[in-house]
Amino acid sequence: MFDNTILVCNDELKEHGLEIVGQVQEMLKGRNYETVRLDEIDSSCFTGIDLVITIGGDATLLRPACYLKDIPILGIKGDPKSKGHLTSLDANNVFLLENILQGDYTLIQRQRAQATRNNELMDELVLNEVYFGTKDPKTSMRYVVCFKGHEEEHRGSGFVVATGTGSTARYSSMAQDPLSFEKRDVSFDYDAKLLKFLVDDLNRDYGNPILIHGEFGKEEKITLESRMNSNGYIAIDGCKKEYGFNKGDVVEVSLSDIPLNVVVPFST
Repeated sequence: MFDNTILVCNDELKEHGLEIVGQVQEMLKGRNYETVRLDEIDSSCFTGIDLVITIGGDATLLRPACYLKDIPILGIKGDPKSKGHLTSLDANNVFLLENILQGDYTLIQRQRAQATRNNELMDELVLNEVYFGTKDPKTSMRYVVCFKGHEEEHRGSGFVVATGTGSTARYSSMAQDPLSFEKRDVSFDYDAKLLKFLVDDLNRDYGNPILIHGEFGKEEKITLESRMNSNGYIAIDGCKKEYGFNKGDVVEVSLSDIPLNVVVPFST
């Protein structure tokens, strides 16, 4: 069970997290494993690997997750202050890793999205979101959005397409009413075969837009074409790598057929 493991550690772990790293390495002793820093991760790291373990927070899990297809991933929270929505273990139950390594676990499958840029499938699978934005806060983002046969031009701060997993992240923040103290729950199930989109701070002086928010499922897609001369970008899951999104760039987002396999202990 799990003959080849890679242990991915956040570069900024404090004493608490480093203690967990030591515990995990002790449990992996005698097995074939490699420890790598988060900043060292790219798609080439996972050849021949059958389990990925991350120690950190959600961002630590998100970076390797975008490269994984069939390989399962296990997140361990390395900071007690971290929310760790995507992690399965923490300092209080990290001992359960011993049971997991012996096969005492189950898998949950988190729905993902995929994106093409200028007709080429992007390398990263999307666990949380695809975000379109501008690096210049003084400049509005300009783009044309096409959805279910309707097309319109937008000017605003950004645009997000989110999965159920990502519905508690940036999508949720963008959906809140800035004039209300009550937080709206806009989340949906992590395994839902559904994507939702939302415009951030839309400038309504240009036309009468209707594609402000919406949702779509299998066999459907949403398309954005940039009207930006410069500074436009695309970010997937808040990962370090960004793509340009400038005049002529066309991006399509749709559901992926490849969910993320997340390791969860049977007992807690």
